[in-house]
Amino acid sequence: MDSLLQETLLFRICVPLAGIGVVTGVARARGLGFGEFLGLTWPKRRGWAAWIAGWIGWVFASDWLDDKLGVVTHSDWSNRSAGLLALVGLGMVLLAPAVEELVFRGALFHVFSRRFGAPAAIVGTALLFAALHLQYGPGGMAMIAADGILLALARNFTGSLYVPFLMHAIGNLFAFIERLPS
Repeated sequence: MDSLLQETLLFRICVPLAGIGVVTGVARARGLGFGEFLGLTWPKRRGWAAWIAGWIGWVFASDWLDDKLGVVTHSDWSNRSAGLLALVGLGMVLLAPAVEELVFRGALFHVFSRRFGAPAAIVGTALLFAALHLQYGPGGMAMIAADGILLALARNFTGSLYVPFLMHAIGNLFAFIERLPS
């Protein structure tokens, strides 16, 4: 099997699926409700569409800022087949946001907000989320920390993990499309 295909299957598909299984398995084993603990409930407040619209604006603004600051977050995908790009897209647009949102704005947000309050949960989960993305360097991590704050604010405001998941998926879809070979 091609090494790029192996890497894609492992890191873009298998690892996120395993992460989703671990988080939901731990929640189930501990008898924690998916709604309260992970935030898997419909938004409790109106305004979730405004979060999505604002996020789309943020995605374009942060991309412009990345360009102005010279933050490089793109890699060359010209050597990837359509099938491989489809797997990358699945992992990048759906699976990575699902596992990252379950961990950061789901489980960790719940634990941090219970112990330290919502402001600490918002900032703490954003910083941990940025730390997960070391490959982007300090400038990229700063932008990702800002993303994390917005995602956590949406989670806090709406009471739902579905809103930051959709926001995250939209942002990753934009990044995916931007990286596609011309």
